[in-house]
Amino acid sequence: MKIHQHLSFVSFLLIGTLPLAAQKTITGTVTDQSGATLTGVTVAAKGYKTAVYTDIQGRYTLSLPDDKAGILVFNYLGYTPLEVEIAGRTVVDAVLEEDTRKIGEVVVTAFGIERQKRELGYSTEKIKGEEVLRANAPNLVNALSGKMAGVNI
Repeated sequence: MKIHQHLSFVSFLLIGTLPLAAQKTITGTVTDQSGATLTGVTVAAKGYKTAVYTDIQGRYTLSLPDDKAGILVFNYLGYTPLEVEIAGRTVVDAVLEEDTRKIGEVVVTAFGIERQKRELGYSTEKIKGEEVLRANAPNLVNALSGKMAGVNI
């Protein structure tokens, strides 16, 4: 009886660690065409809900549940999205190209979600670059101070 309990406990431990053994970690660096690293690039594996962002040196580390992941997707505002095949590699570096299309007006909400202004059900405020320049302040923080209702700088 004791041997049966021990065997079932050991098999439970072994089965419980199988998902851990199937983890795959992918690392890399994301740069632009000039070689400058990009901070805050979204890196995701196609077909998975897991995504990470690049750090200040443009590096990322993404853990995937298994070795079946085939494509990494790199997204960054102002750059063309890039899809790169993993092809069994553990290091995947990416070079993003600038998107030459003009970016329209984008509103970033409190949760960091980008929306078109007309899609929002509440009012928004806008400050133009000329207004910041006319403030003739010594720095950007002072130039923005008092320009929008409800914004404390």
